[in-house]
This record gives sequence, C-alpha cells and structure tokens, in this order.
Amino acid sequence: MQMETLQLIAIALGLAALCGINLYLTLFLTGLTLKFGWITLLPEMEGLNLLQDPVVLTITGLLYAVEFVVDKIPWVDSVWDIAHTIIRPVGAVFLVTKALSSSHNPVLEFVCVLLAGVFALAAHVVKTGARANANLTAQPMTNAILSLSEDIFVAVAFFLLHRYPSYSLIALVGFILGVILIAPWLSRNFYAQFHYMLGRLKMRDFEKDPERVILPTVLPYKFEARLKTQKDPDEKFEWAMACFTGKMTHVGRNVPGFIIQTSNRNALYFIGRKNGKSVYRNMRFLDCRVRFEECFLFDEIEIKDVKKKYYYNLRFPKHHQAYARKVFDHLSAYLHRLIDTEKLKTDGSK
Repeated sequence: MQMETLQLIAIALGLAALCGINLYLTLFLTGLTLKFGWITLLPEMEGLNLLQDPVVLTITGLLYAVEFVVDKIPWVDSVWDIAHTIIRPVGAVFLVTKALSSSHNPVLEFVCVLLAGVFALAAHVVKTGARANANLTAQPMTNAILSLSEDIFVAVAFFLLHRYPSYSLIALVGFILGVILIAPWLSRNFYAQFHYMLGRLKMRDFEKDPERVILPTVLPYKFEARLKTQKDPDEKFEWAMACFTGKMTHVGRNVPGFIIQTSNRNALYFIGRKNGKSVYRNMRFLDCRVRFEECFLFDEIEIKDVKKKYYYNLRFPKHHQAYARKVFDHLSAYLHRLIDTEKLKTDGSK
C-alpha cells in the first residue's frame, strides 16, 4: 500500500512538472493514451478519464497545435510564456486534483495539490528563462530547436513516468535541486530582461543622438570603492556608464555593472555584482577590436581581445542608445590612435 502511495505521488507531481513545460501537450497525451489504452491508470487516478472525452481531447489538441507554432517564433514565445505564468500552474493543479479525486485521502490530495503548483511553476520559470536567454543570443533556429527538444522531452518523460513511477521521485528531487542551483542565473536573466523591455518602452528621440548626451561622471560608492582597489593611485576617474554583460570571459552573461574609463587610456574597467559579490575585469586595448551592434531590446558593444581570444560584450538598454553609441565612438577613436601609435613605433624601430 505504501508503494502504491509513492507511485501515486510520483505520477501526480511528475505530470505537474511536465505541465509547467508544456501544459497542453501533457493534457493531450494523457487523454490520447487513455483513449487508446496505451497506459493503465492506478485505481485512485480514475478522475483523469475525463481527458479522453472527445470534446476535451479536441480542445487540448487544438491548443497544443497553437502552442507548437507560437513556441517557435522568437519573442512571441516569450510573450506566450509570460501569459502562461498563471495558466500552467493552475492547469497542473487541476490535473492533479482530477488525478487524486478517487484517492479518498484528503491529506495526500492537499499535499500533492500544493506541491503540484510549486513543481509546475518551477518548470515554467526554467523554461521561460531558457527561452528569454535564447532570444537574447539571437541565434538562427535556436527557438525551433529548443521547442522541439521540449516537446520530445515531455513526450518521452510522460511515458517513462507511467512506466517507471518509482524512479520518478528521484528525478523530481534532482529537478528541484537543479532549479535551486540555477536560481542565481535565472534571477540575473529575468532582471536583465526586465530592464531591456523597460528601456525599450522608455526610449525617447533625444536619446538616439550621441552628440546630445554626456557620459555620467558619477559612480555609486560600492563600485567606486572597488575601483580604488584595482586602479593605480595616480589614475583619475573620468566617466562610468551602467550596462549589462553579454558574453564576457570570466564574468558571464547578464551581470549588471558599470563600464569605467580612467586617465589610463590603455584600459577600460568593468565592475559588476554577481551572486551578491563584486566581479571585476580590466580590458586592455592593445590587441583588441571593437564592434557595435543594434538589437531589438539593447545595443551591444563587442570588445574582442584577438591575441588572448577574450570577449568583453557590453549591453545597453535602448533608452541608453545614445550613451552606448558615444561609448563606442570614444573607444573606436582611441583604438585608431593606439593602432597608429603602434605603427609609428614599428616604423621607427625599422
């Protein structure tokens, strides 16, 4: 009896987690497999027979078809995910409620329904974070590949869940531990995404012209204190601009911080906060190339150290477009002067 209870919990919570990834596919698969007799339900889960009703099966199938298409369109998939932040956990709770409606164990039903919402929301957040990060990288076919991978994963996990329910509890515990481990990455990703979208809404015409803005000359105290420990005593602070990291060697993506210029024109400093700790990079210009790219939600400056193969990508929300362009113009002009100086030294030595 105890083993049957554990299997019941594993299947119920496993279905809830799959609902957090793809609610409509989970509902459709449950109804379809019951209708054709591909799976056998535990006696306590007879309430799920509702999903094999032709009307319910048609509706869930149509909704899955819509999600199948929408989920592969960049940015539209993120809007769809945001709209389903409540729908997927609520759908998971409904599914688990129906699954345990014949269990006659109110305590078990209450605990599973409560955990179902948690598991579904956790799976939804992981999916949404991964999709948002994929949209920021803007790689071709990334969304389609991720979407197909998710569908295949849900289908395979669905059948394994019913085939080996006892092992599913171990997988569910591992899933929660994994979510806890990547929670800092998820929080940084959502924080950056929020600022990018907010910057797009706040964008104004005058902030598109780099000639009409002045780079800030004020740095928050906690960043200024860290800068003093890194720069030489005779270096003077000139300007600092808030940004997020893109691809940055030894730092990572979506780290908020400041790009800083001092009187040492051979280098640029980045100081940010990651997982509650200060992170720092010193970008030396001698072997660097700089490139500017306009994206939908942000503008990116790529500084690449050709010799060491390091990347220092800086992302600026769209309402700071003029500041980003001014930083780029400043860096480009200095790099050209540095290259010319190196050529003169080389020619002189010859």
